Amino acid sequence: MFLVDLLVGGLLSAFVTGPVVYVGLAVRTGTAVTYAYAVGVALLALLLGGLTTALLGWLPVVGVVLSPLVWSGTVRALTRARWPMALFVGFLAWTLASTAFFVV
Repeated sequence: MFLVDLLVGGLLSAFVTGPVVYVGLAVRTGTAVTYAYAVGVALLALLLGGLTTALLGWLPVVGVVLSPLVWSGTVRALTRARWPMALFVGFLAWTLASTAFFVV
């Protein structure tokens, strides 16, 4: 059951956070980002943020602070977004993904 919840939560998060990454990067920064690439960035950020939360989530403040930073760093590294936009997109996508996993 855990694997089914993980798969459904991951797919739901990818479909929810993909448009956030796409709109945040394509519209706000003016870079040529395709929707498929934005979903790929969201999936990779979801994987890396999830690993960060799984490994460091037991620390009260560190797990909560590092996971959105990992999302933002992934967005920054894989796109040409500057740090303020990467932080905004990463934090918003992390919030939506966390909400999706909480609901599932």
